[in-house]
Amino acid sequence: MKLAAFVALLPMLGSVALPGGSAAAPSTAAAPVTQTITATQDTYRTPWLPPSSSPVNGQLLMAGDEQLDGRVSYLKFPVPVLPANAVDVSVTLNLFEVGSNVSGGITVYRIVDPWDQASLTDASAPGLAGPLGYGEVAGTGGIATSVQLPAAKVPWGGDASVGITAGAGGAAAVAFASTRQADPSLWPTLTVSYDVSTAPVCSVSSLLVPSCGAWLGSTTNQFGAETSPADAVARQESELGRRLDIVHVYHSGNDDWPTPTEVALATDPATPRMLMVNWKPENGTSWADISAGLDDPWIDTVAGRILSRLGATRFFLTVHHEPEQEVLGAGSGFSETDYVAMFRHVVQRLRADGVDPVVVWDVMGYAAWGDLGYYDALYPGDDIVDWIAYDPYSHAGAPLTLFANRPGRTFPGFYTWATTNHPSKPLMLGEFGVESSVLTDRVAVFSSLAAQARTMPAIKAYVYFDHAVDSTTGGSSWAYDTDPTVLAAARNAFTDPFFLHQ
Repeated sequence: MKLAAFVALLPMLGSVALPGGSAAAPSTAAAPVTQTITATQDTYRTPWLPPSSSPVNGQLLMAGDEQLDGRVSYLKFPVPVLPANAVDVSVTLNLFEVGSNVSGGITVYRIVDPWDQASLTDASAPGLAGPLGYGEVAGTGGIATSVQLPAAKVPWGGDASVGITAGAGGAAAVAFASTRQADPSLWPTLTVSYDVSTAPVCSVSSLLVPSCGAWLGSTTNQFGAETSPADAVARQESELGRRLDIVHVYHSGNDDWPTPTEVALATDPATPRMLMVNWKPENGTSWADISAGLDDPWIDTVAGRILSRLGATRFFLTVHHEPEQEVLGAGSGFSETDYVAMFRHVVQRLRADGVDPVVVWDVMGYAAWGDLGYYDALYPGDDIVDWIAYDPYSHAGAPLTLFANRPGRTFPGFYTWATTNHPSKPLMLGEFGVESSVLTDRVAVFSSLAAQARTMPAIKAYVYFDHAVDSTTGGSSWAYDTDPTVLAAARNAFTDPFFLHQ
């Protein structure tokens, strides 16, 4: 099950095991398991033959044009349920080539439409949903042809249907043995192999807390010609060689959110991600106004949009992150007490409207605010907050253990404070970045990041602030792709098994 799918089911399921390969440490595997599955249905269609002449029971499977309209072979295999702790999964389609005059090879396609061998005709033939793999054909006959298929595209616990085409044009055609051949060793088969990990299977709680390792996320700031968050996410995932677990976006006041792009990023089952929305709800009002109910109609409108666009998909919500610099005195509408009341009111109003986000309290990564007692004064309460987030940054080579837990004069450091005062809460670096004018400093921080993250197990999510120099960041660049050595170090850090891969 993909992450986006089971995140939507989490309110009902509670803690859910991640699919195989999601361990937070290198897996310890037992002896490999191998299963050979024979096709239960196999035939081909010849468009120019009438249904009564369809070669359903023939001993061959044909693909290719052969100066005709094109032949496609169809095969169906019952695949087993894949164990949750299966790793290094391999799926191979095996065919015995009887004869061929194809120059090149065959393409294997996924089939999602239902079909039945006994009734298949040109008119009822299922469509080819997308390519799964390509295999070279010897062209001499009497030899096996194997095609590696992506395990992620296999419908585990159901029927795996594939279609096969061959090179088009001229007299191109290839023939494979079907299950009607007398010799079973020639029949089409699917070989499934995997290792069974003895490492603990990771799970995700209803509050999106992984039981091992940590999520990796990023902001969606657009660079260059990028015009949407989807462009930024595509670039980051390409550069890092992995999918982002969390996509971090920002909204304020009467912004129309979640946007269609945000919904698509958070609900696409082929690329499961979680949405983290940073919302400052003031719409020309103060914190005190919000807690008094002045913005309730607007909060209700936002709740309605969330329900209609995201449905039951769980997402992270931060209400007015980093409030410290905006705190004013008593009676201003922006006091510490006003902030707590506002935060609680917004969350309670959303919940009353049927929206139950995973609530993140997010503060600035600056120890001086801890010295002033702001973290205690601004905390909305354990009954409201699900995650506690901190926004620290690494300057001039400061390692994770320092910038995530930098002490002040009286403040012990955020990690120490949070784990001492709120030990039941998962922690998050809601924004973090690495900058230095010295490239080796940046490389050193990324190179040590995964190892140091393992020493701070309460931090369950790391959300990078991917931002170049501009009016927001001043003279600091937090982009990790401005130098190839820095990008390589960041890629190595973020593809470490500690940062979960779905």
